[in-house]
Amino acid sequence: MHTPTPTHVIVAVLVTVVSVLLIQKPIMRATNLVVFYWLGMVVLGPYITELSVSYFLSYPEQTNRVLLYYMLGFMFFAIGIACAQIPQRLRQRRSPSLSDTFMTVAGRTPHYRLRPWVFFGFSFVGLACIWSTWAVVGTIPLLSGATAISKYFVDVSTDFVRMRPFYTLGLFISVTMMTILLVSALQGKLNLALTVLALLILVTLVLTAKRAQVLFPFLYAALTYANMRQAVLRSGVALLIMIVVALALGSAGVEHTINYYSRILAHSFFVGVRALGVLLEHFNGDLYYGKTYLAGIMSFIPTEFSEFKAQYYFGRVTRHILGHDPNHAGGIRASFIGEAYINFGIFGIALVSLIYGIATAYTDDSFRNSRLLLNYGYVGVGFYYFVLHRFFVGFLEDGTNVILHAAIPVVIYLLVLRLGFIVERHSATQ
Repeated sequence: MHTPTPTHVIVAVLVTVVSVLLIQKPIMRATNLVVFYWLGMVVLGPYITELSVSYFLSYPEQTNRVLLYYMLGFMFFAIGIACAQIPQRLRQRRSPSLSDTFMTVAGRTPHYRLRPWVFFGFSFVGLACIWSTWAVVGTIPLLSGATAISKYFVDVSTDFVRMRPFYTLGLFISVTMMTILLVSALQGKLNLALTVLALLILVTLVLTAKRAQVLFPFLYAALTYANMRQAVLRSGVALLIMIVVALALGSAGVEHTINYYSRILAHSFFVGVRALGVLLEHFNGDLYYGKTYLAGIMSFIPTEFSEFKAQYYFGRVTRHILGHDPNHAGGIRASFIGEAYINFGIFGIALVSLIYGIATAYTDDSFRNSRLLLNYGYVGVGFYYFVLHRFFVGFLEDGTNVILHAAIPVVIYLLVLRLGFIVERHSATQ
C-alpha cells in the first residue's frame, strides 16, 4: 500500500484548497466536475500507481515528479478559470447565471415531439457496424471468455484492423443514442418502441465488454437527473451501482477476487499519474514542439493517408517512446500534462493548462443562454454534460487523442436533436 510522501501530502493539500476556491454554483456544473476529477487524480493517483505495479508497467519512483507537474498544471488551470470569469462577473447583473438557466429549465416543460424513425435510423447504423464487425472477426467480446483482452480483438487483430473504423463509429453512435434515449426517458418522452430500442442498444454495449461505453450514458443521465431534480444523493447511489456493474463486465471465466477488481480499478480510474510516470521514465528529452497537436487536429484523416499523423499522433508517439509498435495497440493515457511536456517541457505544462482553464470556463458559461437547454429540457442538459465531459474531462485524461472521440459523438448528438425533435415555435419563450 502506498504511504503518502511529503510531496504527495503538500500537492494534495494545495490542490484541495484551490479546488474549494474554484467551486461555483450549481455544484453539478461541468467546470466543477473537471476540478473534482483533477483532485481525484492527484489524491488517488499515487495509490493506483502502487496498486498497479503487479499488473501494469509502473514506475512509482516517478510519482513525486508527476505530482509536481500536475500541481503546476492545476495552478495555471485555476488562473485560466479566473481569467475567463472576469467578463462573466462584469456582465452578471445583465444576464442570467448558469445556475439560473438550470433552474429555469427544471421548472418548465419543453414542447417538442419526437420523430421515432430518426432514432431507429441512427441506432440501426450503429448496431449494424458493431454486429457486422463481430460477424467478420467471428467473436463477441463478452462471450469469448477472456474478456479483459478480447474486447481489443487481440487474437483476431488482422481481421479487426480493417473493420475498426466501422466498429468505432458503431460505438460512437450507440453510446450517443443510448444517452439521448436515457435523458429522454427522464422527461417521460419514450414510448414502448423506443424503450425496446434502448434495451437493444444496452445489451449490445454490454456485449462489447467495454465498461466505459456502458457507464457513460448512465453517467450523463445521472448528472442530468441530479441537476434537474436536485437529487445529488440518489443519483450518486444509482451511479455507484452502475460502476459496480460496469466493473463486473468482462469478468466471465475470471475468478472474482480482490486482486481482480484491484486490477480493473488500476486500469480504469485516475490512471494519469501512473501513465505519465511511465512516459517520463522512457522519454529521452527530445521535444516535439507542437507536432502532436497538429496531428491531433488531423485525427479525422485515416492514418494510412497521412504519414505526419502516423508519426506524430499523441497516442502513437507514446507507443514510440515506450519502444512499442503503434500499429498493434493504442497509446498510454499520459494525460494532456504528458503531451504538453513532451512538446514544450515545463513551459508547455503551464501554457496549455492556462489555455485549458480559459476554454473550459468559457465553454461552460456559454451555455447560460443556450437554446439547447431552453428548448430541449433534459435532453439539452444531457447534451451539456455530454459535450463538457467528452471534450474537457477527456482532454484531461488523453490530451489531443480526445479530439476525434469527442467531435464525432457531439456531431451525432446535434444531428439527432435537429432531425429527431420537432420543437414548437413558442417553446423558447414560454
